[in-house]
Amino acid sequence: MSRGREDATKTPGAAASRSDWHASASERPAGPDASAAADGLRVRYTDLRRGRRVVLAGGELALPPGVVVALVGANGAGKSTLLMALARVLAPCGGTAEAWRDGGPVRQLGYVPQRPAFPSWLPLGQALALHGAPPAVVAVLGLASADGARLLARPASALSPGQTQALATAVALARDDPLVLLDEPFAGVDLARREALRALVAARRARQPDAVLILSSHVAADLDALCDWVVALREGRCVFQGPRDALPSAPGREDGGTLEARLAALTG
Repeated sequence: MSRGREDATKTPGAAASRSDWHASASERPAGPDASAAADGLRVRYTDLRRGRRVVLAGGELALPPGVVVALVGANGAGKSTLLMALARVLAPCGGTAEAWRDGGPVRQLGYVPQRPAFPSWLPLGQALALHGAPPAVVAVLGLASADGARLLARPASALSPGQTQALATAVALARDDPLVLLDEPFAGVDLARREALRALVAARRARQPDAVLILSSHVAADLDALCDWVVALREGRCVFQGPRDALPSAPGREDGGTLEARLAALTG
């Protein structure tokens, strides 16, 4: 779920290491100067491709300290591709992205892909230990203590897809990485677990108030509950970045419209 830039830890569903970084220096996003990065976190990315098709044109994001970012866009807009590039699990020919803070690159981040997976052959407790997570994170699954202890001894493959998603997200939130990337973290997760994950996001913000969390989701209720910053992608470009209160009004709505209506109008 979490990986450093120098000695990477495998993420559920995606193995990554320093050796995956094959782009030449000229292809890597140039780092902003210290004064530009001092106010928060900067993300610079080249054109990002899937195959020969550019799915997201190169650009830059400026994110204040401590924000939870709603990364939104229609299917195929480039949300997952951007997160993969930041986590360095995108194929080298697909483009590059880098996050910068305090004049230097962010060398440790947490990342949970859309379909995370723990090593199926390991007992779940050992699989969690590989990601630096304490056994207590299984509390997100809402099990009784005895049931949780038994689950830790069983192979990780015993988890349902929804349990895997919730647990992988909880592991990423349990760490203290300065940047966390969550790609559809609520997909397939039941209502009770979604509430538990929302509580973990709130707890993490209190524990590490300057960390930035980027969350991609199509569920407006979750974005409404958690996010105070928006990055909107449309037709391969970033068309909005800023505080949610600055979102353009939905067409025909004098009151501006709901968050869902505003995002739908913005992303198409």
